[in-house]
Amino acid sequence: MSDTLTDRRLVVVINTHPDRRLSPNASLPSSVAAKRGRQRIVNDARQAGYAAAMATICDLPGADLAWMAGSVDVDILIGWGVGRKTHDDDGAIGSCKSYRDGIADLFGASDRQWRTRRLIQTRAAPTHPHGQVSFTFTPRQENMA
Repeated sequence: MSDTLTDRRLVVVINTHPDRRLSPNASLPSSVAAKRGRQRIVNDARQAGYAAAMATICDLPGADLAWMAGSVDVDILIGWGVGRKTHDDDGAIGSCKSYRDGIADLFGASDRQWRTRRLIQTRAAPTHPHGQVSFTFTPRQENMA
């Protein structure tokens, strides 16, 4: 595998859009039951990120992905499903946090070293009525030395 920046990237796709309760701007009831329900949604999203990343790397036998534990740029593409509105940028990025945490868990990485470089929000393709989130990870230039 070449060491050029364009040859080193990992694309992880999750076939649903973020649950509206994952948004940092969501107004939720303050009851204990509502908080537990939100935590369940967060845990499910984290597991979905982990599972999607695992499925992706299983398709890449022998790939050197050690760079994922370092400084990484992240591009996020959210295809919102039927009936969902796009969010403001910080809300959309925050809605994807649990997915990113699950992906970081798989690589034993701290996502504090990951930087969101680009966010694109669109309508999902008709083939994905429940939406889709795509993360493209590339090592930062300082990792390539």
